[in-house]
Amino acid sequence: MSSIDAYGIHFQLPYDWSSRVIAPMSDGDESSGVGIHAGSFAIPLDGASYGITMMSQLGPLDIAFALLEMLPDGELQPGQGIYASVPPVLAALQFDPASLQVVREGQLGAQAFFATSQRAFSLYAVMGSALAAKNLLGLEQMLLSLQVTPPGAKG
Repeated sequence: MSSIDAYGIHFQLPYDWSSRVIAPMSDGDESSGVGIHAGSFAIPLDGASYGITMMSQLGPLDIAFALLEMLPDGELQPGQGIYASVPPVLAALQFDPASLQVVREGQLGAQAFFATSQRAFSLYAVMGSALAAKNLLGLEQMLLSLQVTPPGAKG
């Protein structure tokens, strides 16, 4: 088992998953806090917030996700609107080709928005095919182990 502990975000990943932490970034018109890419295969270097390059390398049994912190502004506030929910648990039935940012044959995607510890997040996950549903346990493990330090707190 491996773990991520960066920028006040901590979670566990299965031993055979890889991950990359991306420092707080600006992607076009959107600014975000820390970004984390992880998946059931060797994660490539990918400067895109939602891991478009990473998602293009998914095999049929692979699953990958991008977890992005969304910084508060005049309209986005943790705990309000689409960021009112707690970290989700994604089921295979929630994955759909219509949720993909870039449509690739056989792939299925899901996106969820949530807040925890006064911080807002966007979670974008992609399965290489319906066969990858067996790897959803790794994503569920990450979400269940997710611990976030509030803004300005040490940890």
